[in-house]
Amino acid sequence: MQQKGNYFRALKILHTAMLAGQVLFLLIVLYLVFSHFVKPMDSNADKVMQVATIVIGFACVFGGIQYFRKRLEKIKEGTLLLAEKAEQYRAANITQWALTEGACLFTIISFQLTSNYSFAVLAGMFIIYFAMLSPSKLKMMIHLSLNEAEVAGLEKD
Repeated sequence: MQQKGNYFRALKILHTAMLAGQVLFLLIVLYLVFSHFVKPMDSNADKVMQVATIVIGFACVFGGIQYFRKRLEKIKEGTLLLAEKAEQYRAANITQWALTEGACLFTIISFQLTSNYSFAVLAGMFIIYFAMLSPSKLKMMIHLSLNEAEVAGLEKD
């Protein structure tokens, strides 16, 4: 259980840490590829990795979006207490973030294996999308149809 007033702070810290991990990993791999510390795979493998990365990456992102939407519907339909709604909302966010991060990490690994900079660009796009998923009180109010008093109550519990 969390201490008082830490609901959004903890969620933001987790999101920021996951985002920082992706950015740092991309920067390290960019340095390794640019410095020629890693040797690229052959061009046939590059084509396979392009298809695999696009399919897996977008499947993860789309799956995360769909999962999040379905969880929100269940949370709204249920007769849960506010604290239970908040916990399920947090779990839905974390699952969506994990799927998006998985897509990004797979893309960065593909970049490392192939030295194809288009993977770095795609990873950057996944990172930007991930950053847009940052949690906020306003998003929670909209997603769960809550009012300001209810959201403020989470910080006091």
